[in-house]
Amino acid sequence: MIERGLLIGGKEVDAADGAILEVINPANGDVVAHVGSAGEADIDAAVTVAREAFESGVWSEMPIWDRATILNRFSDAIDAHIEELFRLETLNNGRPIAETRAQVARLSGWFRYNAALLLADRTDNIPMPGGYHVYTSRFPIGVVGILSSFNHPLMIGSKSLAPALATGNSLLLKPSELTPLTSLVLGDLALESGIPAGVLVWAR
Repeated sequence: MIERGLLIGGKEVDAADGAILEVINPANGDVVAHVGSAGEADIDAAVTVAREAFESGVWSEMPIWDRATILNRFSDAIDAHIEELFRLETLNNGRPIAETRAQVARLSGWFRYNAALLLADRTDNIPMPGGYHVYTSRFPIGVVGILSSFNHPLMIGSKSLAPALATGNSLLLKPSELTPLTSLVLGDLALESGIPAGVLVWAR
């Protein structure tokens, strides 16, 4: 039986009201995990921590080459734990292992791709008639909330997570209450890879 809490501020904590979710293997109906169930107080706490991390500049103002290095280290960690991730994803959502393996194996590529875009520092200048000057500027905006679905928790969550993280935002990831397990592992790997505490928070 897997027992997990919420990941807020780099620490695993219980829900403020002690609420627990049962996570079920849909293939056989077995309860495979108990995880903390976030309430309003937990979401407020998570957003506050993420906002403090953003305003501190620990990630949002980090030089882009340092941020890209950490994102590539995060990608390496995902690859190193890929067997655990695809088996846990299958256990959690019931999809065939072959399908899960094919999809989850591409996960690290999203983070590598966005790390490369970050280093490319694309600031396009677009010609316009009439004396106008148009350009693209990329900068973090603050705390970003991401919801991931039950059927493809890692892939759908990461397609939003990778670019928002690369740009320097702080993020609150709310995985589906049906499939939170791999998102929690992803949070562990993010911290181990050097993504500062508070930049990524997980609540369900």
